Amino acid sequence: MAQIFISHSGKDKDLRDFFSNAFAGTKVKVIFEEFEKIFRDKVTSEQIAKDIGQATINSLPECRLDGDIPLWQIS
Repeated sequence: MAQIFISHSGKDKDLRDFFSNAFAGTKVKVIFEEFEKIFRDKVTSEQIAKDIGQATINSLPECRLDGDIPLWQIS
């Protein structure tokens, strides 16, 4: 099963719902993490790094630039 990591703001409910629905019928596991949680000590940078590292999309060459920069990001 493929796995991707999506970091988002807690205010991005519509964006999170969009991606949840988009991947619901697929074999892709989506790991969502609200970046504000790191400021409230509810998640550590080590946990985020682990989640990113487990994202199998990182192993696809067409999704990488320079070996460690994601091809695109939504801000």
